[in-house]
Amino acid sequence: MIEVTFLIGNGFDILHGMKTTYSNFYDYAEKTFNEDKIKSNFFYNQIKEDVSKWSDFELAMGLSTFDGVSFKDKLNLANDTKTNLNKKEFNSEEFMNSLQEFRMDFQSYLSAEQKRIQIPNIEDSLVTFFKDLKPGALKDVNNLFNQQGGDIKFNFITFNYTSLLELTLNKVNWINVSNRAREIFPSFKFQIILGEIEYVHERIGSGTFLGVNDASQINVERFKEEDAQIIIKPYLIRENDRYKIDQLTTMIKRSGLLIIFGMSLGETDKLWWEEILGSMKSLDSSQLLLIHYYDSNKKSLTRNNPRQYFEMQKNIRNLILRYDKSENLKEVERIMTLCNNDKIFKHIDRKEYRGHTVDTRF
Repeated sequence: MIEVTFLIGNGFDILHGMKTTYSNFYDYAEKTFNEDKIKSNFFYNQIKEDVSKWSDFELAMGLSTFDGVSFKDKLNLANDTKTNLNKKEFNSEEFMNSLQEFRMDFQSYLSAEQKRIQIPNIEDSLVTFFKDLKPGALKDVNNLFNQQGGDIKFNFITFNYTSLLELTLNKVNWINVSNRAREIFPSFKFQIILGEIEYVHERIGSGTFLGVNDASQINVERFKEEDAQIIIKPYLIRENDRYKIDQLTTMIKRSGLLIIFGMSLGETDKLWWEEILGSMKSLDSSQLLLIHYYDSNKKSLTRNNPRQYFEMQKNIRNLILRYDKSENLKEVERIMTLCNNDKIFKHIDRKEYRGHTVDTRF
């Protein structure tokens, strides 16, 4: 059996109408919370000073534990954004209490957003995006799907706290998905089935783990050991389920194709990008990786503009290759890219679908 594993980020929820970015939440907080609540919370108070510094809350949260440290100095990023901790003395107890308040407020906000959205219909769009791959990449996927025989299992690892993805997948008729696959891959004779759906950081009401990737991303000297640990997401995951990381890394390693969608591949989830690269670099690996990236500055990207197309392809690949410390780039040809694809996970805009009415707002 061939396994295809999707790693899904916030882009999925955004695509289907949910306002789930941190910036969306900050807008809500500014309009909803009173001034005393804003001033008394370490994070809300800093966010109000300059919201642009906090578009990635987890990264900024870690950096806020370092006095006067800039993004550029700490993580060698292009942004040069300083925290404002020098305005008052750092208090770890205030930090931890404020983080818990932020977490609970964020969960409540996401829960309300999730109730607002109707479940989309993505049945046709689970495989049709393959048609937009370059010919060589499409052939690689075709060869993968036909090399061993047997059913193909689609697994999903979600980095979201919401349940929209799971609710959507449980609505899918997988026989129809298999039939659509045969239109794209004529030699495909097997069935596509739903495999595992796993939440990396748990979900609303059962975790909602916020934090950084490792101890290098926070100033651990400012915290008690137990407090520093619960700001580190891999520690939270292991404490919640000591088998979870091994389970997910095993799923990644046994997958013939990995597909990343709706994720920025940021530093605070570095563990997973390193795991993927390690899996691809194993001696017997022929694993394929497809990264879909959304670039708001390039609404459409086609091979009709080779210079722009191949520059973007390189930039997308570098999102994950920057985590390859060995600089061994022999796997680069097995990293496929899509940018601003209008098919993947798209809601079907039809009033009638398999005999029942579906929402057509998206």
